[in-house]
Amino acid sequence: MTGNPLAPMNEQVRAEALRRLVQDFDFKEREKYLQQGLCPYCNKREMYISTERPYLIKCGRENKCGKEITVRSLYPDLFENWSRRFESTPQNPHAAADAYLRDARGLDITRFKGCYTQESFARDGMGSATVRFTLANGKKWERIIDEPERFEQKANFIGSYAGYWWESPGMDLRKADKIFITEGIFNAMSLVQAGLYAVATLSSNNYPSMLLSMLAEAIPDSKKRPRLIWAFDDDRAGRSHIVKFAKRAAEDGWEVSAALHTENGGHLDWNDLLQRDKLTPKDWKQYRHHGRLLLADSPSAKALLIYEHTERTSFHFNYGFRTYWFQLDFNKYMSAFDRILDFDRECTSEEDAKRKAIKETGMIEEISNCEFTPLYFQRSEPTDESWYYLRVNMPHAPAIKGTFTANQLASSAEFKKRLLHIAKGGTYTGSTKQLDTLLRSLQMIKEVKTQNFIGYNKEFRAWIMNGAAVSGGRVFHLNDEDYFEIQKASVKSLSLTPSLVINTDLSQFTTSWLNDIWSAFGVKGYTALAFWLGSLFAEQTREMHKSFPFLEIHGEPGTGKSTLI
Repeated sequence: MTGNPLAPMNEQVRAEALRRLVQDFDFKEREKYLQQGLCPYCNKREMYISTERPYLIKCGRENKCGKEITVRSLYPDLFENWSRRFESTPQNPHAAADAYLRDARGLDITRFKGCYTQESFARDGMGSATVRFTLANGKKWERIIDEPERFEQKANFIGSYAGYWWESPGMDLRKADKIFITEGIFNAMSLVQAGLYAVATLSSNNYPSMLLSMLAEAIPDSKKRPRLIWAFDDDRAGRSHIVKFAKRAAEDGWEVSAALHTENGGHLDWNDLLQRDKLTPKDWKQYRHHGRLLLADSPSAKALLIYEHTERTSFHFNYGFRTYWFQLDFNKYMSAFDRILDFDRECTSEEDAKRKAIKETGMIEEISNCEFTPLYFQRSEPTDESWYYLRVNMPHAPAIKGTFTANQLASSAEFKKRLLHIAKGGTYTGSTKQLDTLLRSLQMIKEVKTQNFIGYNKEFRAWIMNGAAVSGGRVFHLNDEDYFEIQKASVKSLSLTPSLVINTDLSQFTTSWLNDIWSAFGVKGYTALAFWLGSLFAEQTREMHKSFPFLEIHGEPGTGKSTLI
């Protein structure tokens, strides 16, 4: 393993990114870093970024802030329209594909030359360049790289991939001691770049039965076969299939394990972690630990793994979307340890005695029939109200998200009532002290800015609607945690009315309805329409011209005023 071998960024893209960063964060250049940038989250001059590989901005106040922002999310225009900015030539027919892999994914294209091509994709009169890969069975997978949000898909399959995976050409899996099995090709490439053997199944529900059978035939001695490390995405579907496929592979005679970024689920994938310098040997120790926790076959087995890793005598943990509490009675433990060490003939070492004593004296109690994760803090400045936004996961039910007040989190009784209210059948039977421990991460969660209306917000320079937002000519959609990530801001609306369903597909825009307005209302209709359109830019107009006019529509009853409005 070689740590984080991030590829150097294209010089043109790098120079423009650094120029904008200095302008937007007021950075000072120091040797190979931009430093003392103003953090937009804690307002301290602790932001820094590498000038050689400017992929990620970090806040140096790791304990009090620690915010990380990708340059790609800040300046998306630098990371789209690849084929326009990097035109193919006879000398380099894959210029756009090279640039995408290098600058958007941080991959060293010299390692992967020959394993991809630049192709094209077209639909509904729109086209894009793609990065295309050939799978082990000869079928194709390609990533759309020119403004993929225009299409209903980001990738395209050509042929069936069931039972197969993608592997980097020239990688001999027979020589591997461990093979990391990921979902996405870019994730597999990231792990290969970090010095590992890795393959990609293209989706979490594709068990690579054909290639595992071929690999088993190539290595007849099962003891010499590599261990399979299941490393799918760190979401509910990925975790579910890791458990399912690890069990299936073990039944087929493979040694299995898993690797995950977090203990309870996260949104970063392996390529994100490559760009965050988090594929180091120290990081992998933690990722492998999280994988072992996922594959634990019982709550007691998981509790034992946590104790061995942390040596804490009391802690909470989740298993099967339920929450448990582990408590070790140290006096009983020492008594059991001495007895087992002296009299248990099956115990061959102190480590064996320790494990048996912990199993015997560690008390495990279920304190909730669900698991909950604090997501972020939100406040309404006009009303001086605030809430914590939590995700609740339950066995055999979709995840539920909802708000909790400070009072509801400060008391086990109030927490239990609120949990029952937002999650059908959700219960909490633990104490307030245990609840305090469960919610210890509250001080580290992010804060999401809010507004109490639907419409344009001049602070964020964005139109914030129910399911979509628009800023700087770009459309943003609600993320999985129900807020918008717009440039450097995290924002949402607290208003549920009016409920607007916005069609963001510009190809479906038509002006035929203008004729209907003219036929029905004539000049007055167009006047009302012009005022309505201008009102969408009222804040900008006031900023430039100090005011925006009012329009009064009046007339005899039954003349269509309400219909027009």
